[in-house]
Amino acid sequence: MAGTLVRFPTRKTEELFAYLLCHPGKDISKWRLGELLWPDMAEERVTHNLHNTVYRLKKILKEHVIGMDVLKAGEGYRLESGSMTYDALLFERSPVDYGAGLREISEAGRLCSLYQGPLLDGKPYLWKAPLE
Repeated sequence: MAGTLVRFPTRKTEELFAYLLCHPGKDISKWRLGELLWPDMAEERVTHNLHNTVYRLKKILKEHVIGMDVLKAGEGYRLESGSMTYDALLFERSPVDYGAGLREISEAGRLCSLYQGPLLDGKPYLWKAPLE
């Protein structure tokens, strides 16, 4: 629900959601997610932790009626946003050609108006640096 604060059960659950939000509609391998979330952990533990973290995230999304779901995608996962829209998704889907005409300038202005502050409210996720 809009305006409702979501409390994540763990920091890793929150970070997984943030990563998937920043990579809308993309299949992310479980190995990539494991490397991002638990870089120094043994593979067996990473697989176990990722499975539990995905379960927690799916539960949060359902409990808060967020309208998104984490789907199994081959050897990984994908965030399905349904009819939900958010700034990272709009930026990703935008066909703006910054060297083109007035319509593109208008679209670029619309996208800039979405800016509300630092990506993910300044959370210190190392993986987000190239996105900022």
